[in-house]
Amino acid sequence: MNKQINDNIVRFNALLKKITPVLKNHHKESDIEQLSKMMGTVSSDSVSVLVCGEFKRGKSSFINAFLGEELCPTDAGIATSVVSVIKYGKEYKVTRLYGDINNLQSEDIPFDAIEKYAKGTSLEVDNTTMLIIELPSPKLENGLSLIDTPGVGGLDPRHLFLTLYVLPKADVTFFVVDAGEPLSSTELDFYKDKIVPYSKSCKIILNKSDLKTKEELEQITIDIKNKISQYCAIDEQKIDVVQVSSAHWNMYNKSKSEKMRVSSNCETVNSILENTVPEYKRLILEGIKQRLIASLSNIKEMLSYQFAQLKEPDEEEQELFKNHLIELKQMKDNVLNPSSEIRKKITHIIKNSQTKVINELTKQSILFSTECLDSILKRPEAKSENGGNWVLQQINLGLESLAAEVDLRIESGFNEVNELLGEEIQISEGGFTERINVDLTPAERSIADKACNMTRQALPGLGVAGLAAGVLSIFCGPLVYGLGGLAAAAAYVYKSSKDANTANRVYELKSKLGPQITIAMNDLKTYVQQRYDEFNEALVESIERMTNEIVTEMQDVVDAIKSIENDKKEVAKQLEAIEGQVQFVETHLKQTELLLTNPFEK
Repeated sequence: MNKQINDNIVRFNALLKKITPVLKNHHKESDIEQLSKMMGTVSSDSVSVLVCGEFKRGKSSFINAFLGEELCPTDAGIATSVVSVIKYGKEYKVTRLYGDINNLQSEDIPFDAIEKYAKGTSLEVDNTTMLIIELPSPKLENGLSLIDTPGVGGLDPRHLFLTLYVLPKADVTFFVVDAGEPLSSTELDFYKDKIVPYSKSCKIILNKSDLKTKEELEQITIDIKNKISQYCAIDEQKIDVVQVSSAHWNMYNKSKSEKMRVSSNCETVNSILENTVPEYKRLILEGIKQRLIASLSNIKEMLSYQFAQLKEPDEEEQELFKNHLIELKQMKDNVLNPSSEIRKKITHIIKNSQTKVINELTKQSILFSTECLDSILKRPEAKSENGGNWVLQQINLGLESLAAEVDLRIESGFNEVNELLGEEIQISEGGFTERINVDLTPAERSIADKACNMTRQALPGLGVAGLAAGVLSIFCGPLVYGLGGLAAAAAYVYKSSKDANTANRVYELKSKLGPQITIAMNDLKTYVQQRYDEFNEALVESIERMTNEIVTEMQDVVDAIKSIENDKKEVAKQLEAIEGQVQFVETHLKQTELLLTNPFEK
């Protein structure tokens, strides 16, 4: 069978070499890529069989029985806890992979150290993840490799992870179940959720068949098929259950007892595994064949349509092409001509939008410097110790809100143009980030402080109360001197000074903030202008791109019309060329259909 498969691989390669140029000419690059991958897989020398199942189902014993070697540890109380990949090698060799699954490290270990690193907890196996075991077994010489996995029904989540890690990488899956225990819901879930989606091919190994009679095994087999068929929605005919006794097989390996050979059913398993590689490759070749047939049939259909159209041109189709050309010309004129209706509308939208934004900004600029600022300065927070910082914060918050509103208005205008053009004109995202930053700390001394200090310098012996009385006497007439009068005069001066100081502070803040607000508003106006300039530049580029696309499409339509209107000689040449391509495709289509078939079978 291997020779037959290899001969078919040679035929497929030769056929692909011939038809690849045709596939390229008809833009079948994805088919070419997929076919190349499939041919790479089928030409490979190795096929992997993954042996999986629940905890303590005899997976390792099954592998040992097949190989005829006590290779995988089978301790009754300790489960396999790593993945073991067993493949052909000229000499016995074991490589241990350990550490992080995404960055595994490796080292060679002695062959007799397999059990040390294959069974136990993660700590006991020194964080081993996988063992690569090579041995000179004739059963592996044809490219077969076996993968022994941890049980998936144990308490250690690492076991399930490692099994699922290698499951999609295997070509064939052997799902091992126990004849002594009914098929569990956990096993059904695993088969449905993991094996059905990921396994390319699967056989169910009904192990420990020596525990049951022949009649019981038949009933168990029927029960397994029924359960899997119903639970996983699979046709029973596609479910293959193989009865095996690994224990009797191992006895046969040692004793060569005919009775053990028959009861173990090892011949069936040997046949399955020996044919696994060629059978797997045959399935891949069948997939290649079907993909080739589909691709060539599609090309033939397209060529036949072209042939029919050239032989009897469709006048309605010609008329459609001509009408489409007229539409494209109108579209091109509308886009390119600044006086066209669509260009006028675009210009109007942009100018109208920009004018509204600038007018609103001018209005807000005046309000910001007057009513808005006055309103902020009247707040109690503005008169507090850190009032200057608070005022600056409010001004910048107002500026941020105004800038955001400006961006929304600008964006609205741009979207209107995009909708009219049916084109998304891309420009950088907006965002006015400038903020007012000015020192608003109070002057060194208040008015009251300055007044008191001036008095002390001019009349050192009079004191504050005396100065107050003197000042008040000027404006209010004679006052009765005394302690009460002095106290009242002092309070009046303090209040007047405080009010004067507050007014001065407000004036000081306005004088500092006014110019800064004006500058910020001018910068915002400049920002608005920059945004519209940027949009106009992008609009010009977009119009140029649209024009080029229209011109290209017009040329395609013109070429199509010319092709349809070609003279009879040219049409005859084209018909002859297409007819030759059809014959070529039909010939290779028939050759493809004959691949993998026996011409002598009726």
